[in-house]
Amino acid sequence: MRAHEILREIDRMPGNEYTGGKKSLRIGAGDKNIKKLPGTNAFMYSTEANHMEDGIIIKLWDSANITPKPVQMPDEDGEEFAWRLRDWEHNQSEDGPGFLIGKLVLEDVPYFPLKGALQVDTITVDEDYRGQGIAKSMYGVALSILQRPLIAGRSQTPGGRRNWLGLASTPGVEIRGYVAINEARFDNPEWAKKDIDTIMGRLGGQYIGPSRPPGIHYFAFDVVPGSGELAPAVRTELSKIYDENGSRTGLYAVWTGK
Repeated sequence: MRAHEILREIDRMPGNEYTGGKKSLRIGAGDKNIKKLPGTNAFMYSTEANHMEDGIIIKLWDSANITPKPVQMPDEDGEEFAWRLRDWEHNQSEDGPGFLIGKLVLEDVPYFPLKGALQVDTITVDEDYRGQGIAKSMYGVALSILQRPLIAGRSQTPGGRRNWLGLASTPGVEIRGYVAINEARFDNPEWAKKDIDTIMGRLGGQYIGPSRPPGIHYFAFDVVPGSGELAPAVRTELSKIYDENGSRTGLYAVWTGK
């Protein structure tokens, strides 16, 4: 299996399809649970409920930034600019946490066998702060502080794939690939034996557990750094299982602290 074929079920989103940045960063009424980001002097983080999708929103703030009054950007309509201007005015209050520089939106994944799992919906970082590890820090809050397993989003931009590559080199974070097998396939003893021999025998997969409610079985695989992204250390045999039963694959990360 070639590197570009592995994890093909995670859709590749063009970098210009979701640009994020300033116009996607809006301060909300729930921005009150502000704490210092470990290992930094000026950065703060906050967490709040994601009421739209059931989950968590993590935001990163620069408390040392004196925010200039915003100006309308060329690609920004009047309503979007009005929102940003109101956010800026809100942020000038004495109780303001600082300048909002990043936001990570996470959805609950109750069907995944790891308790408390969250899936990445969107992540955006202010253009002026990109390249400083802001995205990695927000993932770190979810993993090391909240200690919730993270599942990669259904679609990833090039930047998103780089984020997950960076996580793989983070001490205390373990990233693995997974494959989800429909339970109906195991109703056939011949297919079940073949799949188990392939997944757990030749490929060294480990059983994670069943979905909730039952119907899907999840198996985990080691991952290795590839060409600018992560790829499971598996080969062509597994692709046959994908093709035959419509299974999906993906990436997930957990905090081990090691």
